[in-house]
Order: sequence, then structure tokens, then C-alpha cells
Amino acid sequence: MRAWLLAALLVPAAAEPVRVVGTLNDAAAPDAAQHLYAFLRSASYGSVHVGRRARAEIDAIIALDAPAPPELTRVAALFPWCVLTQDASKAGRGVVASTRGVVAPVRGVVFQGSLLDAFERSASGPPCETVEGPCVSLYAQGAAKHISTRHTCDALCQDAFGDVVRGNTLVPVVFDAKRLADSGCTKMQKVWTRYQLRKNDNRARNTSPKTKKKWTALGLGRERWSSRETMAKQMVSRRPELFQSKKKCGATRDVIFSVYNYDDASTLYAFMRSLREAGSTADAVVFTHRAHTALLAVGRRYGARILEYFASLTGNAKVEEIMQRPHMRELKRTFPGPLIKNYKFTFMYCYLLEFGSNYDRAMFADVRDLYFQRDPFAYSSCSGLTASTETASLTIEDRKHIHADHYPRHCPTGWEQFRDVPPINSGAFLADVSTMLEIVRKSDAVVEACGAGYDQGTFTELIYLNRLDHAVSLSTTEFGSTFGMICNSLDVAYDTFGEVRDESGMVYPVVHQFDRFGELQHDLNRRMPLDPQLLVANSTTCAR
Repeated sequence: MRAWLLAALLVPAAAEPVRVVGTLNDAAAPDAAQHLYAFLRSASYGSVHVGRRARAEIDAIIALDAPAPPELTRVAALFPWCVLTQDASKAGRGVVASTRGVVAPVRGVVFQGSLLDAFERSASGPPCETVEGPCVSLYAQGAAKHISTRHTCDALCQDAFGDVVRGNTLVPVVFDAKRLADSGCTKMQKVWTRYQLRKNDNRARNTSPKTKKKWTALGLGRERWSSRETMAKQMVSRRPELFQSKKKCGATRDVIFSVYNYDDASTLYAFMRSLREAGSTADAVVFTHRAHTALLAVGRRYGARILEYFASLTGNAKVEEIMQRPHMRELKRTFPGPLIKNYKFTFMYCYLLEFGSNYDRAMFADVRDLYFQRDPFAYSSCSGLTASTETASLTIEDRKHIHADHYPRHCPTGWEQFRDVPPINSGAFLADVSTMLEIVRKSDAVVEACGAGYDQGTFTELIYLNRLDHAVSLSTTEFGSTFGMICNSLDVAYDTFGEVRDESGMVYPVVHQFDRFGELQHDLNRRMPLDPQLLVANSTTCAR
């Protein structure tokens, strides 16, 4: 069996404890919250070790030299594993020395890569007790390494992903990030601005002409939009059987599927980096017809399997039969968007027929317009289907022209039976493997019988017409959803930390179709720097 297939026999990642001890001087200063946020957020991004499929269980103790002002407390509250204290004895080196961890000043310090191998990636210098200026101590199994090398802009080397490297090794700690960024160092600005706080909470507006045109054509406006919360609650009361509470579970073996047909790798990069920085160790499988250099480079860095999947990988007779169908042969040749939308179900079905026994849960997610804010598996049901509607303020009745008759062979859609509820978005959904197999098998059967219609219509019909034999945990985008299906929302809650929230204030683990919001797109670009030329060349700024 191929080596990468062996890797698919995923063992659930056991969390390994990592302690972070920080000292924040001038804690009452106006910029203290910004420094603390960059410190803690960059540490949280290091919770996953991609190569080992391991996850760090981080806890942090931050010693302050003054009482914490409200803005500092708010930053700490974003990270439940962080404790602020004015008791310096609780933040000494002895707290970390016997475990894996780090002791560091907070101001200007940014972590890079996984905290689980930060010790191994560092080169040790003089003990911090003998060094003037900022110094970080890393600990592992009783051993210590000390880092005090300060960076100058000219000497900085960065890879294609905007991370500071030494040779080909990701530097675990970056000093003076804010000072160098403020001095005009464009390299360091790529690092520091990833963690730049926004000025305030607000509601980000949908700036897509497509969305505006849709609402205008329907003759709807702010009055309908303002009723979204009421309409969401009414929907739940009308279809309670679909809104079952999510059943939580322990460690599971998870896989995420996506389909990619773009010449560059920029959107896959944002998708995969945000997935890992959100804390997910799930396997990722990307179906494509051309595994080009840039795609493979992103896959290597963030643990995605880039797969040209047009023949069985295990000699499965059913999969071989499916792969010989005319539309699958056409996909191998051209991979056009309209075919992908419907036959994404076929790729997943075939893969699960071959490897489904290796996993507990599976998820499908669009790549082009989706990013992660939390690990979606941690916020989804252990069994059955977890999915979300779009905004409750637009119903199937409003979208009748799409849902009434969308199949080439004009199969009945049954839309009249669910005309008063919103569409269920198929751009991201998650289920245990048994349920996912049922979904993709029945979806594939509909496409075979009726032709490739509106993929979201097929998905919506399966759920609202009760054609699934498994439980459904549905949410509206307004409340309690794993998936923020914001494509038709006129605005969304957007906080100072750059996170999109639902109407109850809960952070969406997944944000879908963010590209319809200019502010979200701009901020994501800032948080996800990418140099396409360095990516293809597998090079750094110092090798140019």
C-alpha cells in the first residue's frame, strides 16, 4: 500500500500539555491589549503539529505589573486557557521547567509554528538570566534552550507564507515584531499585521453586487432583513425534529473533503492555514484534475492530500465502475465548475467506499470562499448530519425560480412542502461516515436520475423531505450554527478581534462566502500573506 494511504489510517491526536508563561510590563498602557493579543493568538495558532497530527493543550499564565484594565481582560477572555495574575511567583521559570513550555516577555513577541516542536526548532544561546533585553526560554523534558537573537529588517528571511525562517527552518519566536513593523520594515509588517486588532466591533456590510441585485429583484429590503431573528425562531418551532441538539463526543478520526480547480493555490492556502490555526488535526483531501506545484506546496506545509482521483486506489469494483462514467471522464479532462458542484458528491462517495472505515466523521467544505475560526469538528454533532441554513430572512418561496424546477430532466423537487423555510447551504456540512455515505450516495443517485441540477437544491430536498435515515442537527445562520452561511446576509457581527459572530454573539467555527464582504476579504488577505513566486520556487526572500 502506498505510504500516503498508510498515513490515512488516522489515530486520533492526543493533546499534549504545553505551558506558556508570559510577563507583561506596562500592563495599564493603551497598547498592552494589542501586545497580549498578538502573544496569545500566535500561541494558539501553534496548537497543531501538522506532521505528527498532534494537538497541544495550552495553558497560559500572564504576570502583570498593574491591575488589568477592561480591554486586557477582554483579550484574555478570548482564550479560556489564559490566566492573568499580579503574583509574579506564579509566573516563574520553575512553573515550566519540568514540562514542555515557554517563558517569554509578552511585548513584541510572536510565536511561529507549532509549540510542540518549538524547542527542537530553536538554537540555544546564553541563559536568559545573563542577557540584557528580551529573551525567551523553551523547555522540553527538563532541558532548556534560550533565545535572545534580535532581528534587523535587512537580515530577515521569509518564506512564501510570510513566516520568518532560518535556512529552511521556521523560527519559533520573533522578537520586536511591532517595533520593526512600525519602523517601516515590510517583511515584519507581514508578521505583525496578522495580529492587528480592529478599532472596534461593528457590523460588516455585504458589498457583493450579486447579493444587492438579488434582494432588489425580490423587492425586499431592510424591513425583511430586520425580521431575521424572529423568522429564525419561527422556523425552529415549525421543524423541531430537524433542530436536534448536537451530541458531543470524544476524540474522533476526522477527514475534510474539498474540490479545487484553480490555477493558483491562494484560496487553498487560506483554507488550509486557517484550518490548522483553528486547531484542527483532521485529514484533508483535495480532489483536483491537476496537482500543480503550488497546490502540492500548500499541501505539504499544512497537511493536505492533493489527489487526482479518477481511478480506484484499492481496486474497488464499484469505484472503478463509477469512475468510468462519461461525466467522470469529462471531469478528468476539463474539471469545469458546473460539473464539480454536483459531482463533488461522487468523489466523496468513492473515497469513503475505499477508506471510510478509517474515519469516524467527514466534512465537505468549499475552498474558494471559506475559512475557519474554530475547529468545526469540536462544534458539530458526534452522529448524524450537522448543517446550516442561510439567513432565515430569505425563504424557498423567495428563491422559487431556483428550487421549483432545476433538474435537466425536470424531476419534481417537492419545493411546495418547504416553501416557507430558508435554503440549506451545501457549501459546508459535516456528518459521521455512515450518514455522509448515505448523503453522497443518495445525492449521486439523484444526479444520475435527474441530471446535474442545482446542487444546493438537491441537498435541501434530501433534508426537508426527510429522505435521510439518520438524525439531523440543523441550525439557522442566525443562531448556534457551526457554519456561518452568510452569502445572502446583508451584514454580520464583526468584532475587534476580526472574528465573525452570529446574532447571539457566538463565534462561527466556519465562515462561508466571506468574499461577498469587502471588509472580511481585506482582513483575511492581511492575515494570510502569500508570495506565489516563492511558493512555486520553494524559496525564501534571502535566496532571491
